[in-house]
Amino acid sequence: IEAVVAPRSELEGRRLEDVDFQERYGLSVLAIGRRGLRLEGRPQAQELKFGDSLLLVAHQQEIEHLRGDPNLVLVESRSMPFIGRTKALWVTGLVAMIAATSATGILEPAFVIPLAAVLAIATGCVNMREAYESIDWRTLVVVAGMIPFGAQNESTGLVYEFPRPALDLREQHTDLNPVFEFEEDGWLLGAEWTTEGFALSLSGSYYETSRLSLQDYNMDVGFILNPTPQNPGGRWPTSAPSGGPGALRSGGPCDLESFRAGLFGGCVLNSDLNRVFVYDQATQDQDFWSVEARLRSSFDGRINFLLGVSYLDSDVESEHYVGGNVLDGIAAYGSPFGFFPQALY
Repeated sequence: IEAVVAPRSELEGRRLEDVDFQERYGLSVLAIGRRGLRLEGRPQAQELKFGDSLLLVAHQQEIEHLRGDPNLVLVESRSMPFIGRTKALWVTGLVAMIAATSATGILEPAFVIPLAAVLAIATGCVNMREAYESIDWRTLVVVAGMIPFGAQNESTGLVYEFPRPALDLREQHTDLNPVFEFEEDGWLLGAEWTTEGFALSLSGSYYETSRLSLQDYNMDVGFILNPTPQNPGGRWPTSAPSGGPGALRSGGPCDLESFRAGLFGGCVLNSDLNRVFVYDQATQDQDFWSVEARLRSSFDGRINFLLGVSYLDSDVESEHYVGGNVLDGIAAYGSPFGFFPQALY
């Protein structure tokens, strides 16, 4: 089985023997690949980098354990569930269509493969929930972050403007200073009215909190992006995020409904224009309020009572999304593999 070193992996910059890889995961590493080439020497002595592929030998139990590990992304084939005779014939026909059109040159694979995927969903072979749940989003972001918009150099591979140090828990090598904001306001009000034999009390509270987190998704300084025929200027801007929950549709500077959102709306992040850059932003606003009323007696006798009622309400709005200039580049100039999603934008 093959696994790839994931973004922000704690294995990056470290050797397998330093982290007791075999004892920790129960896996044996046969070889390590980097940029399509096999690294020479003993695998355990190699210093790992983001995107390195590891050829592993393991039992199924260790593979299942590794599948949930955030440090490695599995590259594997998965067993397909039984889908019935009719659906099986559809899938067989779609695969045959891909093979025939690609071999004869009638259609480009970059066009016919997405077409076959759409037909598989349209014919009921795969439903949208299954398609969505089957996507390994970490793998998708890793692949998207390495799309070669002028990033490949034939002699040296990917070019970095700054050296990439070995990182530890106290150091970060990042294109973006992280932003963490938290604000909380609250008030509490109470009153009591007393008369002969009775006491009535009222109390209420209100709290509101606001959180924002903005950070470099890959926690590194990206490699250089060069000019391409589609973008001869070689400037690769990044869409700016919204200011907080609901800001994307609230009339703010990056409002979607006013066509001001993202790269096409002129809402651009202040980031380097010549390097791969991917960020993620998470925001949350929460409102909470409560009201309580109590009526109690104070008779001289042996029996008294206490009656009360309370009500509370909470409203939470949160957003989390990932953006980057490689994704904006696809929208603006089309994929280097021939598929132009800006026609669907």
